[in-house]
Amino acid sequence: MKPLAITPILLLFLLGSYTSRAQFHDSEFKFSIDIPANWSQNSYMDGSDKVYDFYSPDENAAVQLRAFKSIDGLNMDLLTQVYEQNYLPAGTQKESLHDHTSNNGIPGKQGIYVMDYQGNKVGMSSFFMLQNGFGYVLTAIIPISMMEQKSPEVKSITQSFRLDGMAPAETKKHVNNNPHNQSTGCPGIGSINYQGQTYRTVQIGNQCWMAENLNVGKMIAQPGYPTDDNIIEKYCPDYNESKCAKYGGLYTWNEMMAYSKEEGAQGICPQGWHLPTEKEWRILEAYADSEFKNPDDPTWEKKDAQRGKDAAKHLKSKSGWSKNHINGDPNTNGTDKFGFNALPSGVIRDNLTYAFEGRVAYFWTSTPNPTWGDLANRRAFREYTDHPERSYKAKKYLGYSVRCIKN
Repeated sequence: MKPLAITPILLLFLLGSYTSRAQFHDSEFKFSIDIPANWSQNSYMDGSDKVYDFYSPDENAAVQLRAFKSIDGLNMDLLTQVYEQNYLPAGTQKESLHDHTSNNGIPGKQGIYVMDYQGNKVGMSSFFMLQNGFGYVLTAIIPISMMEQKSPEVKSITQSFRLDGMAPAETKKHVNNNPHNQSTGCPGIGSINYQGQTYRTVQIGNQCWMAENLNVGKMIAQPGYPTDDNIIEKYCPDYNESKCAKYGGLYTWNEMMAYSKEEGAQGICPQGWHLPTEKEWRILEAYADSEFKNPDDPTWEKKDAQRGKDAAKHLKSKSGWSKNHINGDPNTNGTDKFGFNALPSGVIRDNLTYAFEGRVAYFWTSTPNPTWGDLANRRAFREYTDHPERSYKAKKYLGYSVRCIKN
C-alpha cells in the first residue's frame, strides 16, 4: 500500500469533466458504488493504489475511493493512524472516529474531520476498511458553507459502497465480528433511504431500530423556535450543519411529533416507522441490561435514579464520550454491544444555547407526561453512569436527538 494522500481530493475542485455513470463497479478490487448520472469521474494509479475521483457538476462536493492490496501487519488502527498523522493538512480537527459499515454490512471505521483549505472551512469523512486482502479508503469532502445543501446527496453515494458477492457473515473476525452487534441491519431491511439520506438499521431482540440519529429537515440558522408550518425544522449543535452530519439533528418534542399528540405517532419518521414510546424504550433497556431483563420490573419505573445496571453502557457508542467531569475517569465510552450507537450529541437548552457535547445523549420518547401536559418523557445516557435515566422535560423548548423504530 502506498501512503494515503489528501491532495488529490482537494484538487478535485480544479479538475475538468469526465465521463459519468449511474453505477460504478471495479472487478479487480471487487466493489461497487452508486454515482449520480450527472457526477463526473476520473480514475488513475497512484503507485500501487487505484484511485477513483467523483465530483458534483458544480465541483463543490467530491468523493474519492482509494483501493489497494493490503500488506502484512496492516490493521485498522495502523491504517487510520497513517492517514490521520501523515496525510491530513496541518491544523485539521478530528471530530470523531467510530465503527461504521458498508452498504452490505462489512465493518470498518469512519473518521470525521474539519480543516481549512484556501481560507475555507471544509468538512470531510473517511471510511476505512480492510477485507479479503484488500484495503479501501472512501472519502467525502464538502465546504462547511454548503454542508446542508450537499450532504444528503454525498451521503447517499458513500453509503452505497459495497463489496461485491459478500454477505456480512463472510467478514473476517479481526475486523469486527461481534456476534452481539447486529450492525448488518434488520432482516429484510438492511438500510433505508429517507429524504436523501441513508440510515443503517439494527435488530435488537424483537425490535428494529434505526442505528443512527435522525437528521432531516431545515436547520434553524439563528436562535429561535420551530413553528407548525409543515416544514421540518431542526437544531444543529453549535448551529453548525457539519455537526448535524456527525450527530444527527436535535428536535423539540412538538416538531418531532409533527405536532401530533398521539403516543407512538409517525411524526418526522419515514413511512412504516414511528417514534418510540416509553414502553418501547423500556423493552430496549431491559434487553440491553445484563441483570434486569424484564421490562415490567419496577427498576424501569424509577425517575432520575438508578435504573437497571448497565443498559446505557451497552447502548452507548464506543468512542466520542468525554472524560467524566465528576471524578475524571477517562473510561466513559460504551461498548455498543448491540449496534445502537448512542452518540453524545448534547442538547439545545431552553435558552437556545447548545451544551454538553461529548457528555450526554438525550432522546425523546413519544409518550407525553400524563400529569403535566407540557412535558414529555425523555431518556438520558451520561458520561458518568452505566444506566439510563428517565425524566420529564418541556416539549416546546428543548432540542434532543430522535430515533425511529419499525412498526
